[in-house]
Amino acid sequence: MKSYWLAPQYKLLKVYIAWGAFSCYFVFITLISLAAGAETDSLLDLKQYGILFLDKMLHLGAYGLFVILASQLGLSFHKFISLCIALSAYGLFLEFCQGQFILNREASWLDAIANVMGVVIGFMLFYKSARRNK
Repeated sequence: MKSYWLAPQYKLLKVYIAWGAFSCYFVFITLISLAAGAETDSLLDLKQYGILFLDKMLHLGAYGLFVILASQLGLSFHKFISLCIALSAYGLFLEFCQGQFILNREASWLDAIANVMGVVIGFMLFYKSARRNK
């Protein structure tokens, strides 16, 4: 949906809201990634649900949503690509921190790959949508 009909002050308000949402989501992902591991049989213990690759799907979706939120920040295309690369690096960094510093957590290469793939899929969805709306 093109927003060219919005007055400039509403476009600016949209960008401020997008930055607020992106910042809150950044904090949320950071806190959830650096929290201690889930107790067995707690609601956060994903193994109890019996859904194959549920953890990987959640990583994929979380970082895909990260990119979708980032696409609303009003950045130039080159800055947006740089931000996507930074989000991928951040996902890798958080996985490293989980393995090194957080009790009952371990680093997983598959989780790190799911984070990066979430960024890639989010970028592809944004790019396809942007090209369609041109």
